[in-house]
Amino acid sequence: MRRSPYTHGTVGMPQHELDEMLPGAGDALGPYELVTPVGAGGMARVWVARVRATGQLVAVKTLLPQLAENVSFQEMFLDEAHIAGRIAHPNVCATFDLGQHDKTLYLAMEWIDGPSLMRVLRPHGDAHSDNDGAPRIPIKPRLAARIVADTCAGLHAAHELVAEDGRPLAVVHRDVSPHNVLLTSTGLIKVTDFGVAKAIGKSHMTVAGQLKGKLAYMAPEQLMGGGIDRRADVFALGCVLYEITTGQRPFVGEHDPQVMAQIMIGNYELPTSVIADYPKELEAIVVKALANEPENRFQSAEQMRKALEGWLRTSGPPVMPPQVAALIRERCGAELDARARMLATSGVGPASGTTPARSDTHRVPEPRPSGRISDNGAALDRGRRSRPTEDQPTSRGVLWFVVAAFIGASLGLGVLVLARSMRKAKRLAAASAIELDASSPSSPSSRAMPFGAQTAPNGIVLPVMASAVPAEPIRSRPAAVRLHVQPETALLVVDGVVLPRGTDTIARPSDGGASTVLVRSENHEDTIVVVDSATPDDVEVALLPRTHQDGKVDNKPGEKAAERPSVIKPKSNENGTSGGAADPTTEAPPNPYD
Repeated sequence: MRRSPYTHGTVGMPQHELDEMLPGAGDALGPYELVTPVGAGGMARVWVARVRATGQLVAVKTLLPQLAENVSFQEMFLDEAHIAGRIAHPNVCATFDLGQHDKTLYLAMEWIDGPSLMRVLRPHGDAHSDNDGAPRIPIKPRLAARIVADTCAGLHAAHELVAEDGRPLAVVHRDVSPHNVLLTSTGLIKVTDFGVAKAIGKSHMTVAGQLKGKLAYMAPEQLMGGGIDRRADVFALGCVLYEITTGQRPFVGEHDPQVMAQIMIGNYELPTSVIADYPKELEAIVVKALANEPENRFQSAEQMRKALEGWLRTSGPPVMPPQVAALIRERCGAELDARARMLATSGVGPASGTTPARSDTHRVPEPRPSGRISDNGAALDRGRRSRPTEDQPTSRGVLWFVVAAFIGASLGLGVLVLARSMRKAKRLAAASAIELDASSPSSPSSRAMPFGAQTAPNGIVLPVMASAVPAEPIRSRPAAVRLHVQPETALLVVDGVVLPRGTDTIARPSDGGASTVLVRSENHEDTIVVVDSATPDDVEVALLPRTHQDGKVDNKPGEKAAERPSVIKPKSNENGTSGGAADPTTEAPPNPYD
């Protein structure tokens, strides 16, 4: 085994000595202060941590000391940073920072305040094991479809990553399961844990025949140890959808070889055999995703998402994040409340009077704009496109930054949610306003985050993410947001309440929360806008005509087909410029752990 430059030598150490090497609550890792561990796997431990300068909560993942001397595990850890740190999508858990502190490698990620999908499925079981006999409680089909559709959106963003020369990086997650889908307390879905993901240009290459991931969710070709592509993740998505809607896994056995045999021959009970009133249309989606031959499945996660969105559109009213949040509260509310109380009384952070320690964390002090990614993680200029610097005023003196492209709306349309204003470009963790066009599978689904690179002593290229610097306080805004909607006859539905036609102003929630606005018009795709304290004062919403599978577009008599209008954007000011340097080919920020 190759010796690692990051460790002092741990081979043969007793377990109690290894445990003493682990960071503890109150310890510093670079700019972060650890609060409490929230999870551990076979490779790493995850902590809730605080940015010591601001108190902002983040998640920090550290490599376990008994693995820190194994270069293969180091490479997997760094590869996770390479992949997850570049996926800019609201349904992927954001990776902010990669660092090294006192020989410890760590990743800093977005803190997700809700449970994993597995925890929602098994609220009464052991949080650290799903083999304790606790029952799985099925999730209602339409809620489950919403969750899996958003998971599809996040995975598609990963699958679509490209290198600087336009070559697809062929990312495959390889470990899609309910354990690696996180839910926020507000009902948003986040794909996480790219630790065993496959991609071109990775440092760590899987040995032929070696299995990576959870066996029960593996596609037949993955079990065979041969070449796989994104369709293996589609198979896993089918397993997840089956499990959360029926309360049991599709492929079962008393031991692993039996499970593998069931997967290889495609032997599972149809959902309608498990639950009598299971929707036939949803069953058809499950069956297609679980096809043995990759060519018979959905050819992308995006295709599966569209199928789910189509069923949701025809089977009832839109399923919104508040409904997912209600499910989380019902099943995991007490557990989340206890954790929130613990964090509130932890006494760790700026209030404790600690002084930030100097760290040997590698980072880029001022991230550059970045377009596509290079194979070694180096930041790349975007060429002709430029962004205002702190010396170049933007409209209203701010730079609009997209922090979430909220769920692919209930009628199959990717959505922009415009958010935080920041006064200085160097405070961006990932830059640029974006558009998501879910109707175009070939459109770029993810973009690079600012990265630098530093070569470690063993020759591994360390991808270095820009530090996540908390935004400055948002300036005071009017009490309402005005939506400029096309077509003008569209209906607005705010948190499930239909507003009178002609209403174009939406009050900002006074409690600091958010309102979900569904914009709907006949023969058009629905769009969702989130209104909160950071939403621009004026927002333009142009609904896309609904497109059928045969390519025909629905239009009212005398109405011309739209030429791919902007979905949502800040309304232009008097000079014809919007509130930020919008780049129609790029996307919003991100999210990895369990």
